[in-house]
Amino acid sequence: MKRGTLIAVLALAGGGLAGGAGPCPAADFTFTRIADTSQFDSFSTYPAINNHGRVVFRANLSGGGSGLFTGAGGPVQTIATSGGAYTGFGAFPTVNDAGTVGFMAYLPLGAHGIYSGSGGPIATIADSSGPYRYLSESSINNAGLVAFRAWMDDDSRAVFIGDAAGLVTIATTGAGLSDIEGTVSANLAGQVAFRAIHSSYGSCIYRGDGGPLTPIALSTGGEGFTSSRINGAGDVIFGRIVYGVTDALFIGDGVTATPVVAPGDGFTALGGRSSLNDLGDYVFTASHYTGVSGIFVGPDPAADVVIRTGDALDGKVVAELSISKDSLGNDGRIAFHVTFTNGGQGIYRADPVPEPATLALLAAGGLAVACGRRARRRGAGR
Repeated sequence: MKRGTLIAVLALAGGGLAGGAGPCPAADFTFTRIADTSQFDSFSTYPAINNHGRVVFRANLSGGGSGLFTGAGGPVQTIATSGGAYTGFGAFPTVNDAGTVGFMAYLPLGAHGIYSGSGGPIATIADSSGPYRYLSESSINNAGLVAFRAWMDDDSRAVFIGDAAGLVTIATTGAGLSDIEGTVSANLAGQVAFRAIHSSYGSCIYRGDGGPLTPIALSTGGEGFTSSRINGAGDVIFGRIVYGVTDALFIGDGVTATPVVAPGDGFTALGGRSSLNDLGDYVFTASHYTGVSGIFVGPDPAADVVIRTGDALDGKVVAELSISKDSLGNDGRIAFHVTFTNGGQGIYRADPVPEPATLALLAAGGLAVACGRRARRRGAGR
């Protein structure tokens, strides 16, 4: 589909390698177990990944309480646990390439805040002792700056980015913006993507860096939008919601919005989370008319599936799958949460199988890669 104007496009109608117990899923990935319920009681369903394959996740502990952890297939590292300064954690931690995690945490007596840390001292970015009534989930970039959404004491809403040394205001309600919703996403340049409600348009997606806001998507016919993810180029991925169903996926740059998954592609509904990397590759969850759901890296339900319900993974059968807006790294690795039919859960990483030439080099070096065909380019435009 050719690129059109923003409004015209949106107005369209309608631990270690984990071996499987059966045939591998259709796409070109191997799978690395990051953590499972042999180590933890259960998990949040929204893990995030950095560009080095390190995954951050929230887990509930078998003895009670919860914590934030990172891992890459070996021993996991503890970032923070409840029982001391914190009583719990938000569901959407993010991790940058230095391994620093940005997160929301709950404190005793109803207080809460936005923090960052990498396993040592924790830095406070903002907390509810300041001018904030409520602080929402955060996004950390590779400069260590953390973006977050806030409900202010004066009843306004706002988006900020910064660190312990200070904050930059990205957006506030007023001048047409009546509310700011959902999660936020920040890139290295300090640009932040977020979802808002505008008095003239309804649901909108914006990008901002402290100056004038750039509209990425404006509702023209009652559509809604899912939370978004921004990449290093400032491109933003988001889903379109029509009659309560996410039916299409777009990537917008502030001038045009290109549909990368459209209603005619064979999916009955797309999930509420999608992720976009700096190369323009993307990943999303979706359901198929056959009743199967899965994780996909393109618009073809057969050729672009990474893993789906009913597949064998780690000797068990997949029942449910989920990702976050930060589940895709620049190397194509994907962090995801799985629930199995036996009730167990895990955090896994999907690792793309190299091209045949690379496989030959790996074989010459005595290395083996399991279960793969030739990888096709993910995120190809329509």
